[in-house]
Amino acid sequence: MKKASLRGLAATVAAGAIAVLAISAPSHALPDTQTPPEADTESTVEQWPPGLTERDVDPDSVRGPSGRKISIPTHRSPEGGQTTHPSVVRVPGGWNGFEYWMAHTPYPGGDDRYEDPNIVASHDGIAWSTPRGLRNPIDDRPGSPGPYNSDVDLRMGPSDTMYLFWRTLMPEQRQERLYYSTSTDGVTWSAKKEFMRNDMSVRRLLSPSLLYENGRWVMWAVDMKPSPNRVVYLKGGPRPESGWSSPARVDVGELREDREPWHLWIGKFDGEYLGLLNDSTRSTTGHDGDLLFIAGNGHRDFDNSGRSIIPRFQAGRHDHLYRASMIADFQNGRPGYRVWYSARLEGEPDVWNVLVTFVRDR
Repeated sequence: MKKASLRGLAATVAAGAIAVLAISAPSHALPDTQTPPEADTESTVEQWPPGLTERDVDPDSVRGPSGRKISIPTHRSPEGGQTTHPSVVRVPGGWNGFEYWMAHTPYPGGDDRYEDPNIVASHDGIAWSTPRGLRNPIDDRPGSPGPYNSDVDLRMGPSDTMYLFWRTLMPEQRQERLYYSTSTDGVTWSAKKEFMRNDMSVRRLLSPSLLYENGRWVMWAVDMKPSPNRVVYLKGGPRPESGWSSPARVDVGELREDREPWHLWIGKFDGEYLGLLNDSTRSTTGHDGDLLFIAGNGHRDFDNSGRSIIPRFQAGRHDHLYRASMIADFQNGRPGYRVWYSARLEGEPDVWNVLVTFVRDR
């Protein structure tokens, strides 16, 4: 396996998670009550904690324990309910009163009526609350057999503006639509804009993961139209609706014979692309999911950890792993990655939770 070189850290980098999606420009865009700022040429990369020295990361050796369940308020269960798809942005020093921001989709018992984008914030990444004045969800869909939402991705974009991306499936139209909304305070969000529309017979992009770099948006996603699923990469413009290139296949390293990509998150760390790839048993829509660490020096060539970086089984908590996101951090004086991951405990009905853990290159 090749190693990704991670260089030192006192860098000034804009924080947080970033997502990727897209394919072609949408046929239309919804009205926008909060116009996104003009794009600039800054790059948005993950924030390194001060003091990290130059080192190499070998995906094969990244490991960590099962996580601690955290309570996240949702529009379905304000006290803290079942949810999934955590996408975390960290802004060192804080952004509008909080250092950590998360997008997620409530999913009680696997009911997609509530799988709508929610926003929460935290001072420590553990205790989460809904910022005062914010009303979740950001977008509300009725659920199956009608349209339903999924796969949120939260990123800091240009001009100190937060971008929320998500995916909407339209079963009756056989369409998949990708949307985004922006905010400069985390409370007031713009009217959603469509930035891509796919014919489900041609392409289906799961778990888009976006990144703003060098004045444009780029995206990775899992295309589930081929068999087995494959990871793809697309290049966009200064705004998500500016138009997208055709998807190019991404090499994520060798997977086990019966496995395929399912969900993913990718970030840029001081020039290197690191991420978390959720795989699953082929043709099972996420069954027996594991979480792999991936590393690459470019957009389309990665190696993976070969096996799950955290245990799939935690008694009473989970037996399937799902989408996750991460930041670079320290624990007990040692560098590594703080990971927020979603997981399912199979049952009647299933139980979905978000947990937090810490992994490091051993």
